[in-house]
Amino acid sequence: TTLINQAPKQGAKPAEVRGWADKAFKAAEAYGPRWQRQIGTQLTDLLLKQDDFAPVALEYARRTERLLEPGDPPDAQTRVLESFALRG
Repeated sequence: TTLINQAPKQGAKPAEVRGWADKAFKAAEAYGPRWQRQIGTQLTDLLLKQDDFAPVALEYARRTERLLEPGDPPDAQTRVLESFALRG
């Protein structure tokens, strides 16, 4: 997440930032869907703060939404779905 926070200052391109986010999201997979949702939500939130990376943020919001399951607590569902509302 530190890399993503500093991406604009470093002049990082969206493709480069997407690569960093992909690595974090993939690494979180080993710890289960709950943790991967958490990381996906954090990535989405960080990326939304930076206009150049909004398309990447939307991609992670969608990927994170697909991890939701019917039995997930309402607060987890709300947090993920709010990511869409912030951009929409």
